[in-house]
Amino acid sequence: MIITISRQLGSGGRSASRLIAGHYGINVYDKKLIELAAEQSGLHRQFFEQADESRKFSFRSFLFGSRAATGHGIGENSANNPLSGDALFKVQSDVIRDIAQREPSCIILGRCADYILRDVPSHVSIFITADLDDRVRRYAAHDGISDAEALTLIEKGDARRASYYNYYTQRKWGEAANYDLCINSSRLGIEGTAEQIIRFVDEFRPSGK
Repeated sequence: MIITISRQLGSGGRSASRLIAGHYGINVYDKKLIELAAEQSGLHRQFFEQADESRKFSFRSFLFGSRAATGHGIGENSANNPLSGDALFKVQSDVIRDIAQREPSCIILGRCADYILRDVPSHVSIFITADLDDRVRRYAAHDGISDAEALTLIEKGDARRASYYNYYTQRKWGEAANYDLCINSSRLGIEGTAEQIIRFVDEFRPSGK
């Protein structure tokens, strides 16, 4: 079973995924995807880190800062430019498909994996949300910052993820119809959320999609 988990910042999705992975004895792919994409493409991992879940990646800005002009020639968003955001997304998508073919079971976090693997019969997609107050407290405690700073980062991070997802999938990030299960971790806690997802996956597994 390939489990893809999308989540709002501060919802505890990463922690829940680790509990689920421990239950099944399977791998979790999150930042590891960046390393694999760099290895497969031959590009430095910093390109993928800079573009990670952000469709506004600019190679010129990456090199020269935000004052860089667009210039002429191959467009930065062109698929023909190996350093464009679109090309980096394709490389990462290929890595996600390779993982799904190579491993009988695993968890993949974010990066439009639910859309990329939408036609894989053994795939189940999850979206984890949480009440904003809980998300702010969790994020602030994790990063050692104030609640106000955490709120700002959450709002910007979620907006970036939504823009990335909506652009590359032509779907709406977080919309229930796009996932097999949507769950609010504030209702059950992180452990309870993981347990509920495990129950869902166990029920989902025998019949397929």
